[in-house]
Amino acid sequence: MARDNMNKNKYVVFDMVKILKEETDFTHPMKQHQLVDKLHEMGYGTDRSTVRRTMTDLVMDSKSRVRSHSNEAHDEKDCLNETYYSGLYYDQEFSDAELRWLIDGILYSRNVPHEARKDLIEKLCNLGNIHFRKNLNLTKIRRLAADEPVNPELFRNID
Repeated sequence: MARDNMNKNKYVVFDMVKILKEETDFTHPMKQHQLVDKLHEMGYGTDRSTVRRTMTDLVMDSKSRVRSHSNEAHDEKDCLNETYYSGLYYDQEFSDAELRWLIDGILYSRNVPHEARKDLIEKLCNLGNIHFRKNLNLTKIRRLAADEPVNPELFRNID
């Protein structure tokens, strides 16, 4: 059992980034204690100081997409008078506006077959976080009329 915990703890950084990627963006940051709570739900026994050290490394790494509104662990103090992050977020690859623009382009493209349209839109939706997916309204998807031209080899031609 101890060996399984040691192996699992090797992946805590990946799971921290995964949580931030799925649940945060610039307008929806997460407090450090919320991240610790999420990790506890996943079965990790991490504490705030471990998370703070890891987040400091990730925030200061210029190649990392993990950000904090302050870039320092000075935002707030907990009951033990330890500093911690309160504005952690993942800098998403695409903004919500960019994803909506791409989705609209696919929705109104007459050249993309309906099934491919649904698959592409689903893939684009998965690039956003939970806040994007929650606010997305895809009732605009329509079936192609029989007289509309469809190029079944569209993506092969693009390749």
